[in-house]
Amino acid sequence: MGTVSIVLHGAARGDGKYPLRIRVGQNRKYSYETQCYVKKGHFNEGASQLYSYEPDYLRLNKLIRKRYAEVVELVEFYDEKGWPYTSQDILAIDYPIWKSSQEKSKQIAQDSVPGGFIAFIREVVIPYWQTKKNLSNAEKYQLEADVFEEYLATLKPMRVDVPMADFNNALIEGYFSYLRTKKKPCKKDSTLKRRLAQIDAVLRFAHEKKGVISSIPNLEIDLNILKANKPKLTKDQIELLENYEWDLVNIPPKHQQKGIASLRRSVQTFLLQYYLFGARIGDVLLLTNSSVITQKGRPVRVEYYQQKGRKKAGKKLMSINVNPRLMAILTEYWNPEKPNDFLLPWMAGRYEHDFTISEEERAYNLKKAVHDATSLVNIRLKAACDWIGLDVPTLASHSARHSFAQRAKKKGKSIEWIKETLGHSTYDITAHYLADLDSEELNQNMADVYD
Repeated sequence: MGTVSIVLHGAARGDGKYPLRIRVGQNRKYSYETQCYVKKGHFNEGASQLYSYEPDYLRLNKLIRKRYAEVVELVEFYDEKGWPYTSQDILAIDYPIWKSSQEKSKQIAQDSVPGGFIAFIREVVIPYWQTKKNLSNAEKYQLEADVFEEYLATLKPMRVDVPMADFNNALIEGYFSYLRTKKKPCKKDSTLKRRLAQIDAVLRFAHEKKGVISSIPNLEIDLNILKANKPKLTKDQIELLENYEWDLVNIPPKHQQKGIASLRRSVQTFLLQYYLFGARIGDVLLLTNSSVITQKGRPVRVEYYQQKGRKKAGKKLMSINVNPRLMAILTEYWNPEKPNDFLLPWMAGRYEHDFTISEEERAYNLKKAVHDATSLVNIRLKAACDWIGLDVPTLASHSARHSFAQRAKKKGKSIEWIKETLGHSTYDITAHYLADLDSEELNQNMADVYD
C-alpha cells in the first residue's frame, strides 16, 4: 500500500519560503504541488500542519488537508483495484476530472439495475431541489416517483423500478393509461403533459448533468390515443332513459337523500345534450330561457354559442330546430317570463350576475359554478343509471357527445359534418370519438365476407 506524506521540498523563493509538497511512496523524485509556501520552522511535519504563528495558517491548513485527502483517495482507489502505479501516475491525475468520472460511473452502475428512475429521483433530483430551497419542485418530483412506483406495482411481473435507459413511448403510454384509469384519475391532457415534461426533465438531468444515460429517449406521446373511451349509449338505451317511468314512492334507501327529482333531472340534462346535437354540458348549463326562440309563442329553435373549440374562428352559433323529444324536455323547464334565468335549475344559487365586481371575477365565478354543477350532474347521472338498471358504471354527461357522434355516423353523416356540429378544432378529435364505431364496422364487414 502506498504511503502519503507532506514535506517541505524544493528551493526557497526570494522571500525565504519553501514549497509544501505531497509525496507518494518512497520515490522522492515526484511530489504533488500544494501551492503553499511557508518558512522553515513554521511547518509541523509530525502533525502535517502549520503552526499558528504562520500568517493565514487556518486557510493554508485547510488547503493542505484538502490536497492531502485527494491524494490519499487516489492511492486507496488504485490499491483497492490492485492496479500497479508509481507516484508519477498518481500525481499526474487531474483530481476534479477523476472525481467527476467516478460519480458518473456510480450513477451508471445504479442505472444498470432495476431501481434507476425512481432511485435517481429520490437520491439525486429531490435533494438537488432541496438544496436549492425549492420545496415545491421537490414535492412535485416526490409525487411523480410515488405514483410511478404504484404503476410499476400493477405490471405483470411486478417491477420495483425501471432503468432510465429502458424508457420508451410504450412505457409512457402504459403509465398514462394507468393515470387515466386509477382510483383518482388524471382527466386533463394538461396534467399528463405536465407529467411528461417532468419525466423528460429527469431524463435530461440524468444525461446532461449526471451522465447517467448516454442519450435522452425520444418521448412523443399522442395523448388522444390514451384517453379512456367514454361509454356510448345505443338507440335502445337512449329510449330507455326517455321512456322510463319514475317511481316516486318506492325510493331505494341509498337514493333517498339525493332526491328523485334530481336524479330525473340529470337524465333529462343528458338527453338535452344528446338532442342538441351533442352539446357540451357547459353549454347546456349556460342556456337561459331566452335561448329558446319562439314563433307564435311556441318554441321552434334553441340557439347558443359554443364556448369551446374554434379558437381562431371565434365562438360558433348553434341554431337547432326543436323536435318533439326536445320539446318534451323544454316545456318542463322553459319559463318565457324570466328570460335571463338559466333554463335548468343546476346553476340556481351557484352564480348570479353581479356587476359590482370586475369582469375577471365574474368569469372566474361563472367557470367555478359550471364546474361544480357539472360534477353534481355526473354524480346524479350515475345514481340515476343505477336506479334505472342501466349497466353503464362510467357514464358521464360527456358521453352524450360520444353517443350523438356515433348515432350520426351510423345515419350516414360525414366526419366533416360531425366535426363542425360538435365544435371540434381538429379531425383527430372527431376520429377519436368514432374509433370504436370504425372497429365495429370493420368487424361487421369482415363477418359479411365470410357469410
